[in-house]
Amino acid sequence: MGARAKALSATAESQITELIERLEACEESVLRRPCPGRERLGDGTVGAVCAHVAQSYGRIAGFLAGEQPLPARAPAGEQPSPAREPAGARRRALASLLRRRGGHGPWMHGPAAEGEEADRPTLIARLTRARTSLGALEGLTDAQLDAVPPAEEAMRFCDGERTLEQVVSALLRHQGHQVAALKGAFASG
Repeated sequence: MGARAKALSATAESQITELIERLEACEESVLRRPCPGRERLGDGTVGAVCAHVAQSYGRIAGFLAGEQPLPARAPAGEQPSPAREPAGARRRALASLLRRRGGHGPWMHGPAAEGEEADRPTLIARLTRARTSLGALEGLTDAQLDAVPPAEEAMRFCDGERTLEQVVSALLRHQGHQVAALKGAFASG
């Protein structure tokens, strides 16, 4: 495992751990507070934004595990360049890695999909599952991080030009903004 993969894994781990710690320390009523700047996410409350964030971490883990629809394979006889490893092969390798590490899909079990009410234990459980699944980031090789996933409407930042590392970095940066907004909302009031 390389330093780049460890850095991505550490970023996801620290974001999720901080959110779990804040949820564990707050009163249930905090989940009903407004989350400034995040009014469009569910009903705009801390609980709705937490549910959205948990769902997004789960989507990232699902993407890495290959749970998104797979594109068609390259035509027979065509060998893709190493920098553009086919998404199906990359995803199968990542899914295998997740299985070996104990991750599984679908990542979300039970209630509290985006837009639904969620209590602290449910949110904590969902974030914990996502954190476990995203631990597989640490096992990615430099070749996997340098691969260019195909453009996908279903996965933000996959434009067919960014590397997997760039896609995951952008997703985690986006998640970091959500976590920062939640930290402010937890601290207010």
